[in-house]
Amino acid sequence: WYKCNMTDIMAAIGLKQLDRYLGLLDRRFEITKRYDEICDELGISHMIHHVDGMDSSNHLYLIRIPGIDVEQRNEIINQMTERGVATNVHYKPMPMMTAYREVSGGIERYPNSYDYYKNLITLPLHTLLSDDDVEYVCETLRTVTRDYVKA
Repeated sequence: WYKCNMTDIMAAIGLKQLDRYLGLLDRRFEITKRYDEICDELGISHMIHHVDGMDSSNHLYLIRIPGIDVEQRNEIINQMTERGVATNVHYKPMPMMTAYREVSGGIERYPNSYDYYKNLITLPLHTLLSDDDVEYVCETLRTVTRDYVKA
C-alpha cells in the first residue's frame, strides 16, 4: 500500500552500478571460494552457491557448525566480534519473531526450523573486503571454532 517510486538520482546510481556488476560478482565469487576452502578444512557446513544449472550472486555466506547449540553459537559470534569480525544470524525463524510468536504456536511446533537456526552463522561478505580481510576472517574462524568442530 505504499507508493515507492524510484527517484531519477537513484535510477542513475543504479544504472552506473550495472557497469560494475560483473566485477562485483567476480569478487564475491573469490571470497566465497576461500570461505568454502576453510569451511571444508574445518568440517563446517556451508551453503553451496554454484552447481550445474544454478548460480548465485553470493549475497550471503551461511555456515552451520555441527553439534553446537544456540548458546555455543552465540559465544562463537561474540568471540568473532571481540576479534573484529562482524558476523550475524540469517535467518531467525518466523515463529520466534514477536509478531508471529502467538499465532504460530511457538517455535516448538517447528523443530526443523529451529534445528537450522540454532547453529547458523553468517560470515561477512562484501566487495570491500580485501584478501587480507578474508584471510583474517578465515583464521579467526579457525581459532574461535577450534573447540567446537571436529575437523
